[in-house]
Amino acid sequence: MKVIVVGGSVAGLMIAIALRSIGHEVLVLERNPTLYLDEQAAGISLAPYAQKFVQKLDSLGSHRTELDGIKSTGLTDAGSGRVRQLAPEDEVLTTDWTLLYKKLLSHISTYTEGPGGVILQTGTEVVDAKLLKNGKWNVIAKLKGDEKARFFADLLIGADGVYSVVRGLVLPDSKPQYAGYLAWRGRFSTLNMVVPPEIEGVRRGELVWVRMLEHYIILYATQDKVIEWCWYYPYEESSPDLENIMTDIHGVKHRRIVTPALLQPHVWEKQLAKTEKDIPTWMRPLLRQCEAPLVTKVIYFDGTQGTFKEGKLYLVGEAFFTIRPHLGTSCDLAAMQATWLQDLFKDEDMTFEDWDRRVLQYAAKKARESRNTGLLVMKGQLPEDYEREKDDESDEDDEDDEDYGM
Repeated sequence: MKVIVVGGSVAGLMIAIALRSIGHEVLVLERNPTLYLDEQAAGISLAPYAQKFVQKLDSLGSHRTELDGIKSTGLTDAGSGRVRQLAPEDEVLTTDWTLLYKKLLSHISTYTEGPGGVILQTGTEVVDAKLLKNGKWNVIAKLKGDEKARFFADLLIGADGVYSVVRGLVLPDSKPQYAGYLAWRGRFSTLNMVVPPEIEGVRRGELVWVRMLEHYIILYATQDKVIEWCWYYPYEESSPDLENIMTDIHGVKHRRIVTPALLQPHVWEKQLAKTEKDIPTWMRPLLRQCEAPLVTKVIYFDGTQGTFKEGKLYLVGEAFFTIRPHLGTSCDLAAMQATWLQDLFKDEDMTFEDWDRRVLQYAAKKARESRNTGLLVMKGQLPEDYEREKDDESDEDDEDDEDYGM
């Protein structure tokens, strides 16, 4: 079967590897002209599905690259010093986004050598796709300038992120929502420095929270001697400050991400100055080690369906369901979808409706958990419908256990 995957980031590569490993021919179309987005690199959390996917990679090909990471087993409140141990199923491996991406790419290059294989084509922006009468997809893409190209496949997979073009073809009215806050991300080296006792647990694999009034910072280790931090801070959508932050040094306004290289210098200084009284004294110099952070507008999208056209089109990753980043489960969702997509095409007893129901149930549950975590830490409260959601989740778990013998 010929498959086109739109989007060559982590989710797209996971899907491509999973389908190629069971014999399908995969073409990945990525709109960006380059692959290595090092300046966007930040920490990434691998929950159980993602960890298992990565562990299986080395059995799929001869090309191996190491993925350094730190196993996180507990949550620590820097203010009180209280530690909560994570259950085994909630433990995450924190690593660097670029390391994970390069590991996935190494397996993509392995598959180009065999029959069928995976082809990753950059600088190819998909603008439309039509399902023909013969059951094939006609995918139209824009190349350099006004040049266009057509690609044909049996299966189309949208892995093109929160502003997915593929999703727009089948759900034209779907719109991602702004969560009301930004994520500022940076890192610092602990080499030749005395680590403050408040975050000493980071080096033992703990996730450390620094809670303030309606905003917080989480710190975690991704590699030896490297600590990453993520600072969630609220901004009203209509705020002039938000517009200024999302406007880069060239005057270009960005929808979601401003990289360190493009961030206006005064923006970071202003953020530090306005919050100086809120930030604990020991934390201030750690933030100031970062000359310019990566800024991400926190967006969410609650998907309602993952398969379309009688199983001829699938949405995966953030194109399917964009989860707020508090629990680091977006990568896990992509890995889970890739794993279950393998099962779908190998198991005659599983239907695309089964796949759709299972991934939607999983994604919705993780999205609620992440949203509730953010609300609890930032505002000290849970949503009004929290108890009803707990009852709904219990019913869903019972149904899933019955259907799949878990």
